[in-house]
Amino acid sequence: MARKNIELGVIPTGQGGDTFRSAMTKINGMTEELYTAIGEVGNGAVKSAAGVKPDATGDIPKAALATAIGLDSKADKSGVETALNLKADKTSVSEGLSLKADKATLDSKVDKVAGKTLSSNDYTTLEKTKLADMVSPMAFGLGSKSLNVTADDVTAFAGYAGNTAGFPGGNGQVITMVGAATRRTRIATDHDVDTVYFQRMTDTWQPWRRFLLRNDYGLGADPRSNLPGDQIAHIDNISTLRSNGKYRVSPATVGGPGVYGTLDMNWYDATNWTMVVHATDASVMAVRGCVNGAASGWVMHYAGSSVKKWVSDWRTLQAGATSYFQHNIGIPGTSYTWQGRIKVATAGWQVGSVVSVSTNAETAYQTGFTAWELTDPNGFRIQCNSSPNLGMINTFGSGAVAYLPWANVELRCIVVAI
Repeated sequence: MARKNIELGVIPTGQGGDTFRSAMTKINGMTEELYTAIGEVGNGAVKSAAGVKPDATGDIPKAALATAIGLDSKADKSGVETALNLKADKTSVSEGLSLKADKATLDSKVDKVAGKTLSSNDYTTLEKTKLADMVSPMAFGLGSKSLNVTADDVTAFAGYAGNTAGFPGGNGQVITMVGAATRRTRIATDHDVDTVYFQRMTDTWQPWRRFLLRNDYGLGADPRSNLPGDQIAHIDNISTLRSNGKYRVSPATVGGPGVYGTLDMNWYDATNWTMVVHATDASVMAVRGCVNGAASGWVMHYAGSSVKKWVSDWRTLQAGATSYFQHNIGIPGTSYTWQGRIKVATAGWQVGSVVSVSTNAETAYQTGFTAWELTDPNGFRIQCNSSPNLGMINTFGSGAVAYLPWANVELRCIVVAI
């Protein structure tokens, strides 16, 4: 009889395969044929087998027999019988199969992963919450290159422009940090100038405040470092008022006291201020003030001397007009020297040239000033005559005397008091 295959059916249910009885029938038929072929006698000894010689007792050696029939690596008879004795009977198998999962249910399952039990909850609720709360790219400005401010009630990064309401002007970026519904802070930076601003909300947004950076207004500057940011700013024109701070002046400073030195600018309010210049050689201290928008000239205090010198601001005077000069020296001046700064080229002098001006207080000459008031210890008043000319100047290069029309020059007075 040829070998009979036991049909197992479809995995995992075995549907379409041999029944338990039909499978055992095939096994019995094949084992019976095997025993007959090997000529086993009653005591279990094999006496003949095709192609195998008996031993001295006439028996066929089991090892040789196993090799001949291809069972040398398989279980021996007793092992097979022992295993068969442990088999489940038909009733048990049928009952077990009735509990099987159907195909549809099994198709919905996943393969077991090594090292994990089927009940492991590795994706915890905490991790799920974290994932739900993750910020996506561009949200709140993260990863953004150009996101404009749209709200101030979330912690975020954004940009602002000069026309963005509620911001300090300029163009830059802002970081908003929310602590509570009515407690927030913002930091804004300008990407065109070196400025940083801070703002806080305590129930309502408070005014923006500016951070003071090193060397702003000369504070904390150390020119010895040779770094550009540590150099003190030079004032080119005194008339261009600066913020509170420390600056440099020199003889080239227009409207300055004419010395190399450091200037302290101090504001009292929007229309009142003082300037103090200390010469680098410590020879003089110059003071200038402004009261209600009217700026005075420089008062010069010389080291080791009672001499005081005052230099007025530049003024354009008109024929017939009156002008008051306040010097605050405390005593009437001892000498008065007038200088003119040319506005219209005259007598060979170019615009911007500073020249000495000779005035005449005598009515008969009808030039200069017809009246002086010099008794005030803190100032003096002049009355300009009605002549079309302020006074006389020396022609550039030749020294010849020439008239100087009022409209062609600005005047300032240098007062010395002893």
